[in-house]
Amino acid sequence: MTRLLVLAALLLLPSIALAGDHTKPDPKADQEISDAHRGALDEDDRSLVVRLKSPDGPFPFATSPDAALNMAKLTNQAVVVWAVADWCGACHAMVDKSAFDPSLKPYGIQMIHAALDLSNVESKEAQQWVRQYKLNSTPTLLVFDKKGNLHKKLIGYQSASQLRAAFDEVR
Repeated sequence: MTRLLVLAALLLLPSIALAGDHTKPDPKADQEISDAHRGALDEDDRSLVVRLKSPDGPFPFATSPDAALNMAKLTNQAVVVWAVADWCGACHAMVDKSAFDPSLKPYGIQMIHAALDLSNVESKEAQQWVRQYKLNSTPTLLVFDKKGNLHKKLIGYQSASQLRAAFDEVR
């Protein structure tokens, strides 16, 4: 949890330089993430998890990651856990540009999806998942096979084609 808080502080306070770190930030990269985040917030101010789980979301979502893994055992389906945070620009961009891509619609039926809100890691469930799966970055997607074993951990922004490739591996 300490790592996640440090990461959050570094992301929220980019002007703070680490001792000995004299590299200049890439303003172009920062602007792209900032623009994506601003666009996502302008478009819809609900939290990412609420947007993912809403009836107009990209897929049906289980109530929690634990419930998704339990459902997977009964239905013999793969599971994808979307670990996202509201303060994460890359999370907003991935949800808006990749998750809602029409080519991913079939995976909503073929796989069980769950969202883990890392905006507030005070919940016991979030703390357990952060510890168990070493969730040190957002966004992170955990892809489990049909037996509930972690198959792949995708860190950072993933395009729709990258998501399709990962999902196809475990379908």
